[in-house]
Amino acid sequence: MSRKLFNEEEIAELKQSPHITTVTKRTVSFTAEFKQIMYESMARGERLATIIEMYGLNTGILGEARIRGIFQRIHECAEREEAFARKKLQCEQAQWLQIQ
Repeated sequence: MSRKLFNEEEIAELKQSPHITTVTKRTVSFTAEFKQIMYESMARGERLATIIEMYGLNTGILGEARIRGIFQRIHECAEREEAFARKKLQCEQAQWLQIQ
């Protein structure tokens, strides 16, 4: 099943959340802090959809397929050395590109 695209109203609603850094028609990105909260809550046995709703996000807008993807990605990120933080190299590359 493919993920649905967000419409303009859904994008506007999602952008209001302090737990979201970026929203496009296709993607949603969460803050590192919220990713950590989701991971720790899931480790205690809470369902991801429940956690998302508890923090004021509309699971109907996100959709089941996207929530499953978030679940997978949270666990993958938790296993990385840098966990939920962006890789330092990516930040350095972005700064270097801005200088040029």
